[in-house]
Amino acid sequence: MTNIEGISISKTEKDVYYFNYKSLPDQTFEKMKGGEEIGVYSFFETEQNIDAIAGFAYLIHNGDLSKGTATITFQGIINFDEETVQVIKHTQPFGSDEIQIVLDEITDFSNARYPIKGKEDISAVKQRLDDLTKEWNINWESNQILDNELKEV
Repeated sequence: MTNIEGISISKTEKDVYYFNYKSLPDQTFEKMKGGEEIGVYSFFETEQNIDAIAGFAYLIHNGDLSKGTATITFQGIINFDEETVQVIKHTQPFGSDEIQIVLDEITDFSNARYPIKGKEDISAVKQRLDDLTKEWNINWESNQILDNELKEV
């Protein structure tokens, strides 16, 4: 058994992948391009299944909207056998200074952030996240995808 941000994960026989991408603080998630403001999320708005998988767990935390910077995460679980996803969320309860890390509800592929239409080669998905890293110059604290045997892809 291992952890992603305090969420326990274990080996399984199912066709599951664990996404564990967390940037360093103050990474750019919004910028001007051609006179238009774009965000990291737009990288995955291609209607391509590979991008839907790569972007299913995209979130930002501790953002500074005036600068367009934040901690960027792609942390979650995708289960191709059951066609579901779960996203790891970083929340700050009202009146608290502490961040809580929780595993969100299970969502089926059709209700994911970007609807997922089945399995893709996970190495190609990882390559899309590498492409994002280069295009947006993101510095990662962790950047890995683990398979059902908890081996890095």
